[in-house]
Amino acid sequence: MNDWNEVIGWLVTGGAVAVTAWFTSWFLEGLGWWGRLTSQVRSLVILGAALSIGLLATWVQLQPPEALAKYAPYANMVVMTVIAWLGTQVAHKADGRSREKASRDRLDDRR
Repeated sequence: MNDWNEVIGWLVTGGAVAVTAWFTSWFLEGLGWWGRLTSQVRSLVILGAALSIGLLATWVQLQPPEALAKYAPYANMVVMTVIAWLGTQVAHKADGRSREKASRDRLDDRR
């Protein structure tokens, strides 16, 4: 994805589900209150969030290009920053030394 129009198009065509699922597994799964919700409620929250993101992306996509042009530099910066950050997260998870250190830290915490 080279610009924010491609990102918006991706969100409209199903990327919203991927974004919501990733956010849920990365952020919400670590919160105690989320785990106490029933799976049906969690599923509905994920669906509602995905639909909201997709509908917002559709609305943005339907706006005249000149109305959105002034926001393009900011949107591009946000998109590129998020993509770079996601890349660092993937690299961190793929780094075996990071997993080994995390295991050692957990063992140290238990002592």
